Parts: sequence; C-alpha cells; structure tokens
Amino acid sequence: MENIYYYKTASDIWVFSSCRKYEAREAVDYLRRLRSEGNRVERLYLDVPEHFKFIKALFFNKDYWEGRSWQDEYEEEPLNGEEK
Repeated sequence: MENIYYYKTASDIWVFSSCRKYEAREAVDYLRRLRSEGNRVERLYLDVPEHFKFIKALFFNKDYWEGRSWQDEYEEEPLNGEEK
C-alpha cells in the first residue's frame, strides 16, 4: 500500500504525487483506481501553510518552486484534456 497525495488548482486540474495531472473527470477515475489498488490517498490544500510546505517537498523539483507561491500554482492553466 502506497500513500498518494494530490491537490487541485483553480482550473480543476488535480495534481498527484504519482507525477500525473488530470482534469477533474479523469482524476475521479484515477482516484478510484488508486484506492481500488489499496493505496491510501489524501488531499492536500495549497492555501494551508503546512500542506504547501509538504507539497513543495514532494511534488516536482526544487527549481520548479523557486519564486512560486501557492497562488501561482493554484492559478495554473487547464490541460485541454491532456495528461502532463
């Protein structure tokens, strides 16, 4: 069993610690699959300071976060149906 974390952006992109990004519709299916495989899934909130510290340590690399606030991440653009 693995711990998987995720957060959401203003454009309803769900970003998972498993290095995947999905729009809401696909994210719900992915979340269901993760849980059915026995993974523990927990949502994090960008605007909660303790969560944001954890997000910066767990998601992407240090360079990605340099100069970025939680607001910058929250306002990301939609993926147009594509996984990144």
